[in-house]
Amino acid sequence: MVCRSFSGVSEPLSRDSLLDLASAISVQVFEFVSRNDPAFEKPARRIYERSLELAPSTNTTQNDAIFQDAVQSHQSGRLEMATLSLKELAEQGHVLSQIMYALSQRHGWGCDPEPKTAVAYLYSATRVAIDSELGAIDSGTSSTSIAPDELKLALFEIASSLRHGWGCAKSAVSARSFYKTAADLGDVDAMRELAWCYINGFGGKKDKFAAAQILRMAERQGSKVLGDSWIWKEKYDIKLL
Repeated sequence: MVCRSFSGVSEPLSRDSLLDLASAISVQVFEFVSRNDPAFEKPARRIYERSLELAPSTNTTQNDAIFQDAVQSHQSGRLEMATLSLKELAEQGHVLSQIMYALSQRHGWGCDPEPKTAVAYLYSATRVAIDSELGAIDSGTSSTSIAPDELKLALFEIASSLRHGWGCAKSAVSARSFYKTAADLGDVDAMRELAWCYINGFGGKKDKFAAAQILRMAERQGSKVLGDSWIWKEKYDIKLL
């Protein structure tokens, strides 16, 4: 299990953009239901609704510490113990635990793999993160919201699920769209995946110029990769009129 650091810096999320994002995620879930398993909708919504109810009291400093203990257990090879701890927190609505428990379910870390369950928890984590941010905006405390980092990570993992068909039907278009959303929020890993989509025409037209701009932004935020010197060629400079 890798706990990512977040070096991206993005503009504060507006209420309208968050509402649009919540709608887009709902559409993705409905598409998954119609293509794969009509029985998926109820557990996905049940996890989300319970999480939304419990999240304010669950996302606490104490539970954050329990989460860190679970991460340490995973890193030391005690996978079953780690996954059980993550499951308990995830079922209570702890957003980051929901994401990491989803990854455990996807890859079978300390449990039998259940990719569909993973998607359900990623859906819940994303929606709870958005709802938490909306609540923070409404109350004027958005600077202390739990949402931004967890939201970027959940969106990135939903995109990866759609890209590879992990627990859902493959959709290059949807994967590219979710990578773009996470990249727009400042996630450097999503920036690199989005650039790959543009370079290879995955989920839409090829656009090497756009890829260069995205990779330049990632480098400025500390994500430099050997072999990316081409992005600084003059032909990829933005020409000002």
